[in-house]
Amino acid sequence: MTAYRRALAADPAAVVQIAALGKALRHAGNPADAALWAKRCWFLQPDEAAHGVDLAIVLFDLGQTGRSASVIRCVLTQVPALIGPWNNLGNVFLCEGKTASALKIFLRLSRAFPGVPEIAFNTANLLKDLGQTTAAAGLFKTALVFRPDFPQAYHTLCRKMLDCGNARSAFTFIRRGLLLEPSPKAKALSALTMTVVADSVATRDIRPWLMAALNEPWIRPADLFPACITVLKRDGVLLADQTCQLTGDPLLLAVLQNTPVADRELEHRLIGMRASLLNRVAGGEVLGEGELEFCCALAQQCFINEYVFAIGEDENCRLAKLRARLTEPASTVTPAMLALFACYQPLNSLPDDNMLLSLSWPAPVAALLTQQISEPQEERRLMAGIPLLTPIDDDISRRVRAQYEESPYPRWTRTTCAEPPVHPEIGLRLLFPQGPHAPMPRKPVFEILIAGCGTGRHAIETALRFRDAKVTAVDLSCRSLAYAIRKSREMGVTNIDYAQADILRLDHLGRHFDQIESVGVLHHLGDPSAGWRLLLSLLRPGGVMRVGLYSEVARRGVMAARQFIQERGFGTSVEEIRQCRQEFFDREDEESLANITRSPDFFSISNCRDLLFHTEEHRTTIPQLAAFIETNNLAFIGFEIDSSVTEKYRNLFPDDKTLTDLASWDKFESMFPNTFGATYQFWVQKKNE
Repeated sequence: MTAYRRALAADPAAVVQIAALGKALRHAGNPADAALWAKRCWFLQPDEAAHGVDLAIVLFDLGQTGRSASVIRCVLTQVPALIGPWNNLGNVFLCEGKTASALKIFLRLSRAFPGVPEIAFNTANLLKDLGQTTAAAGLFKTALVFRPDFPQAYHTLCRKMLDCGNARSAFTFIRRGLLLEPSPKAKALSALTMTVVADSVATRDIRPWLMAALNEPWIRPADLFPACITVLKRDGVLLADQTCQLTGDPLLLAVLQNTPVADRELEHRLIGMRASLLNRVAGGEVLGEGELEFCCALAQQCFINEYVFAIGEDENCRLAKLRARLTEPASTVTPAMLALFACYQPLNSLPDDNMLLSLSWPAPVAALLTQQISEPQEERRLMAGIPLLTPIDDDISRRVRAQYEESPYPRWTRTTCAEPPVHPEIGLRLLFPQGPHAPMPRKPVFEILIAGCGTGRHAIETALRFRDAKVTAVDLSCRSLAYAIRKSREMGVTNIDYAQADILRLDHLGRHFDQIESVGVLHHLGDPSAGWRLLLSLLRPGGVMRVGLYSEVARRGVMAARQFIQERGFGTSVEEIRQCRQEFFDREDEESLANITRSPDFFSISNCRDLLFHTEEHRTTIPQLAAFIETNNLAFIGFEIDSSVTEKYRNLFPDDKTLTDLASWDKFESMFPNTFGATYQFWVQKKNE
């Protein structure tokens, strides 16, 4: 870009350099500046259609669909037979929700130019969104006939095969697509595909992909765990008689370092191995390099799950002796001693943890020190600087805050690799192609509120997802916020302002937002509807809101478990949660409790506490959602839900073209109670007043 600017300094009217600079800026992720140079280009050569096309594209990137359409129409008056502008106009219509107009253009183009793969692809995509999957699949294959290296067609065929239950073909298509274009979007789709196909494709084929997906990561590591445990079990790793076969498995090590182990069988095996290693180290045995690496990975796992694993009395005795040895002069402390202690208690619980940081250790132990000493120290420093936006004086808010100060939630280590950010209008249209939402306001800065951000994963993903976003993220818990701030800095995310606040008092701030997201938060208020209405008062007309609320239907098993816990008198200490979990494991013949032990949230202290021991919880139904939406001047945009579910829904309710008939969704949930997991996640729009 520097070379282009030097050329322009010498000749400000050098159109070739202007056009090249505009394209370079667009590819560098700066569409606003790219638009300025594209306008200049078109002004200097108004009869050159290519300049108009470039301008229309960057305006579309900026979410200025109306202006983009105007430019395209000007170009088409000059060259009405040009394919590209017609294709772009169809995409603009799609983004504006003008499905019929877009389909008319794409069908006309596909008939006139059957050998252009991009046309076939766009037409097929729209037909797929309209539920015409057979016709869509034919056009996708047509696109590949004319362009075998068309990655987007492979991606979409992968989704089609997944929806049809053809896992092997889906994996074949996505591998081809990913090799052609390893974009974040393709990686995310590949990872999701692996969660479906892990039990049906050869483990030697899927293992390298799982390792890459975990270590980068391509999606949230917790979402990859089901595929990983399936592969580990199929390979017989958990049944291995020799410890070295288990300790040396690279996939298992990656799992231990990245996400809570959400499987009873593997948890039981790890508990036994931990006890065995403790016994050996306490007896003075020296661990080999591979065993030390495994022990450090296990210690990272135990820190991630907040030491949820059960501990026997004999282990407690050996652990007390080990702790005493760790308080002796540093020269007598071995890496194995530190690693084993960290499998039971965090290293920052030792009296002189700073001394440990000053010494040289093998790389796996150094990673442990970072995780368990350096990072918690940084979070404690950050807590002192977190601003308090509102008082927290509501009794329920105080109790909820106390819970999350003790157990920050959710537990996470890494999040998905970010796709290139899009304007919120385009992002919402991509999420709900047939959604009925009105165009959103255009502005240089898009203000988003995350009401109840917890440990920051949600806020970070939102900040990375939307272009020109300025995110305000609030939570009751300072410990959760400190974790969020540390992770944001670690990931280089700079467009989030974190603060401590009570949602119930946010109306005193005098601020308004273009988008509000509150997922898994409102149902922990004393009056969820009142909290929702308060947040809506902060939402600008035409703004959108993402909401997550517990489903009464899907939480029936959880309520039975909570009743069991209440009857047994379990409290919320770490030891009591461990004991409670063991009782659940011992009673897995009772179906209502067995379902709980299969929940990923059952496998860490804070997640288990949030699942079963929360101090305040409310649930809702779809008819109640519909009534609230109707009485509060909102438009329902749609549920965030897996495409396989929407495919099944379309087959049962074909008249609901926009997938927004809540009465039909209520019937669907009654037929399939686990449709929404435990939580309805959906978007609404505030109607213009």
